[in-house]
Amino acid sequence: MCERPENRGARMDEDKRKATYLAQTAESYRLLGEFVAEFELLMFTMRSVLEREMGGPGGQSGVQALTVELTAWPLSKSFNSYALSRTKGDPIAQKAIPMFKDNFQKLIETRNDLLHGTHFIGWASQEQVDFSKPEMLRLKNYKGGVMNANVSISHDSMAAYIVRAKQLNQVAMAIGVHLILNKWEAQFESSGAFRFEV
Repeated sequence: MCERPENRGARMDEDKRKATYLAQTAESYRLLGEFVAEFELLMFTMRSVLEREMGGPGGQSGVQALTVELTAWPLSKSFNSYALSRTKGDPIAQKAIPMFKDNFQKLIETRNDLLHGTHFIGWASQEQVDFSKPEMLRLKNYKGGVMNANVSISHDSMAAYIVRAKQLNQVAMAIGVHLILNKWEAQFESSGAFRFEV
């Protein structure tokens, strides 16, 4: 007995929906993992700059004993304080370094929300056909009480977080280089903004 054309069309639509669901759900997990990896590379860069700069006679391993225990927030404060103390008198560096710290601390908050939130990746209604915008619940205490942080884990949002982590890694590397070269105007605007190569 042959399958009726309308049943065949419905089955094909369901097969396409299932394939889309599987692909987009896998992409959600991939993007989350890539962001975590890029964030940790940024942390590695900052630690490496501090270790190289402060290694002294004891070498980098001596400084690693201190930096290895620093989580993101204290690492950003240490990185900022050290770099500012090394660049007193340079007006570009004195703007660029705090600008980096502010941007990194915003990224820390995003990272914390992503890691400590409850992700509903793969959850979908029967009618849903786009699975690239999963939901996430990240409850936090605010002045007005407990509220959701409203952090997006859509594919577009996650891709933007990844780009931001990569950009900040470039800036951290440049700060490390310019702590040695002391030529801040080569890659930083007078406002302190980093010149990204296109």
